[in-house]
Amino acid sequence: MRFIAQLRELSGGKPIGFKLCVGKRREFFAICKAMIETGITPDFIIVDGGEGGTRAAPLEFSNSIGTSLNEGLVVVDKFKRVARFQKAPVKSFLEVMAAVGITHPDQISPWHIQRRISSLEVKHYGEIYDFLK
Repeated sequence: MRFIAQLRELSGGKPIGFKLCVGKRREFFAICKAMIETGITPDFIIVDGGEGGTRAAPLEFSNSIGTSLNEGLVVVDKFKRVARFQKAPVKSFLEVMAAVGITHPDQISPWHIQRRISSLEVKHYGEIYDFLK
């Protein structure tokens, strides 16, 4: 990400991005994490497949390195959809926590979270899981 920032500065603010072929999902997520941690983001990311678009790549590369374009796009698309999906439940959870006077996650204790054990019995996590005490 520092290279992106340096390139952007040296180019006078021109749009800076990169092209990638998704190999392993964790590699793409590591790039996303680095963007969040540094606050440096590219202006664009091009997701390509491992098919070797010009067919000039050696056969071993085309067959063994990276995922197909369809699979690579699914990873990127799912990442966005999961983030959008999780936004509403997290917001609702924070509203419920605020309603009971909790202003920070450190304030949540095992007795704040309850679970139905049977049709007649409800216990808090401190009663269910000894290691949480």
